[in-house]
Amino acid sequence: MGYEYGDAQNSAVRTFLYQFSKQFNLFNPEFRKLTTDFFENKCPYTGVDITKYGVMDHIIPFNRERCGLHVYGNILIVAKEANQQKRDMNLEEYLKDYPDRIRKINEFMNRSGFLDIHNKFHQKLKSHCESLYIKIRETIESELKMFK
Repeated sequence: MGYEYGDAQNSAVRTFLYQFSKQFNLFNPEFRKLTTDFFENKCPYTGVDITKYGVMDHIIPFNRERCGLHVYGNILIVAKEANQQKRDMNLEEYLKDYPDRIRKINEFMNRSGFLDIHNKFHQKLKSHCESLYIKIRETIESELKMFK
């Protein structure tokens, strides 16, 4: 309830998380290469070759609930089909039958330093994202009152 302005609310949250991400190792072509090298040009989810056709996926989703960031260590290059299948599932849920893949991805996140950042800021980010959802709703409802 209170989230009926989802597109505007989600855009605000994603913009906020992206801007917050800028103070860290914002994902770039250099980090893309480091990421694909770590996983030997294979999809971390499926093991298929992604040399030509890999898409970005946030390990910890880039949304108000999970507050993943757009930084090195939280982005994998994965097979498009895997990305579509995973959608907003968490890593453990999606890869429940592949504990070795989960371990390798966790090792990647740990080595990158992302988990330290996430653990330090997650609760505060979540609070801010929830607040943004409320502010967007209140702003839209206030503006709509002008037309009644």
